[in-house]
Amino acid sequence: MISPMNIKHHVHSQVHNLSLRRKMKHCQFNKSIINAALFKELAHIQELYLDSNNLSGVNLSLITNLVNMISLILGGNDLDQLSENILRKLYQTRHLELSDCELKSIGLGGISPLANINRLNFDKNQLQNTDYFSLIKLSNLKKLLLNRNNITDICTTPDAASSNLELLSVDDNNIVTLGPYCLAGFKKLRQL
Repeated sequence: MISPMNIKHHVHSQVHNLSLRRKMKHCQFNKSIINAALFKELAHIQELYLDSNNLSGVNLSLITNLVNMISLILGGNDLDQLSENILRKLYQTRHLELSDCELKSIGLGGISPLANINRLNFDKNQLQNTDYFSLIKLSNLKKLLLNRNNITDICTTPDAASSNLELLSVDDNNIVTLGPYCLAGFKKLRQL
């Protein structure tokens, strides 16, 4: 989140004032028309809410120039899958929310550039075990939300999991087994 000292601007439709766009740190476009020209003007944005904008993988590629992004909310868009190139420049991103995006797969290829990520929300998608096992390897990840997906196995070996994970949320999945040492690799896990 942006510190309280920063000015926050909420935008609910297209922004027309160029000087205002350059001062914004926080921007929200809900159910708006998003175009390439707008993204070029928002390169300095740190928090961007693009939930429920009918974005697809094609027009999502516009976010690759937002290198100052700390928090990116993309929930409620029909993304189906993440391209490996989509998130490649968002190395400063700490919070990524992709809930209810009809994602069938992510794979570590699309997420690996996010080395600094500490919170991921993939609730209400169609992710599988392979996605789960890719995500838990992210070394700085502290919170992982995977509610309402198609995950059946969350057991891992100690060397295959992030030792920093504090919260793992996997409600409404069809977890088949959960043994006594199943989550031993999560040394800091406080909430399941």
